[in-house]
Amino acid sequence: MTLTNVLTRVKTCSTSKKAVSAKTYTTQKAADAVGITRATLQAWIKNGKFKAPTTKVRNGRAVRVWTESDLAKLKAVKKEIYQEKRPRR
Repeated sequence: MTLTNVLTRVKTCSTSKKAVSAKTYTTQKAADAVGITRATLQAWIKNGKFKAPTTKVRNGRAVRVWTESDLAKLKAVKKEIYQEKRPRR
């Protein structure tokens, strides 16, 4: 990857409102990546089923910044939660 491509990518990511950076996600994008709604994810955080990532201030607002490792943990929690809801045979 050339320096020009890297700078273009950084500029695109820094001006985008949805993507915080190349390897981080908003709460909505994290929920989409795992296959749940944002409301479900927020409920899991509120009910203590999943620990939210730290918040950072972006443009005067506190936002959660999700990483790839957070998504992997979230997928494991989702699998565990939905496994609990299955009826036993």
